[in-house]
Amino acid sequence: MEDLKPFVRDLMRGMEEDLRTEFDWVAVDHFNTGHPHTHIIVRGRDDQGQDLVMARNYISHGIRNRARELVSLELGPETDLERWQRLYRAMEQERFTMLDHGIRAAAKDNVLTLSAAPEPDAQRHAFRIGRLRKLEKMGLAEEKQTGVWVADPGLETKLRRMGERGDKMATMFRVMREAGLDRAAGDYAIFDGAGKDRPVIGKVVGVGLADEIYDRQYVVVDGIDGRVHYAETSKLAPEEMPGRGMIVALSGSSGKGRMRNVRVEVLSYWELEKLPGADALTGWTRRSPRTRKCPFVSTASGQK
Repeated sequence: MEDLKPFVRDLMRGMEEDLRTEFDWVAVDHFNTGHPHTHIIVRGRDDQGQDLVMARNYISHGIRNRARELVSLELGPETDLERWQRLYRAMEQERFTMLDHGIRAAAKDNVLTLSAAPEPDAQRHAFRIGRLRKLEKMGLAEEKQTGVWVADPGLETKLRRMGERGDKMATMFRVMREAGLDRAAGDYAIFDGAGKDRPVIGKVVGVGLADEIYDRQYVVVDGIDGRVHYAETSKLAPEEMPGRGMIVALSGSSGKGRMRNVRVEVLSYWELEKLPGADALTGWTRRSPRTRKCPFVSTASGQK
């Protein structure tokens, strides 16, 4: 979709027809990830001032069907080839997909039995088998006997975390590409905590919105350790977020596999290249004797 705004407006008009009421809503388009998307907030009152009630099934499927119809009108109906391509991509992804949703729904106590008899949708059945083989390689499923599969009890949680990690890596790649910087794939890291005596120090390459619901930000730092670090902060005021080119130190501790209390300390508001000739008090001048040594320069020759 080239423009999300008219699409969302048509979608909301269709929802008003379905629910037989007008309602107040506000939306915002986001392009901060590899998947452009829109967040919509609907006021919980109908046009009579009563509670706006939506059936669970309508929230789960009705809105999606409305959206699918609008997309089909704009882009044309999905062809069999496009459908197979979509299922093939879902089969290979390291994130929670539509195929995983079907596997979880069909499994009983995490056990899925697949019949050898032909199914009405043979292609989808083949893609489901392929997805189970992929999950087996990832250690998230096991074929106990022919046609009988046991899925990991934490399948959805683990796949969603993998997907989140993939999104963060993609964000770092995009930020570095936009900055014109090139790094090997092994030089990218997601910040998982550092002690106060071992912060990650480096230059800010990019900042952005990591969680629209809770207003958490992300920062990408080109560290002096030769690695590119991605970190998510708690909710910060706009003036508290560092800008591109600033020198910062990342510290904090992890909790339940996610960073929620990363501390971002600005060491210099000046870019690194401008520090030597800065006609002002720099961050290194103010540092205490215990941490006076500048990590960016070598003093082995006795020169600074």
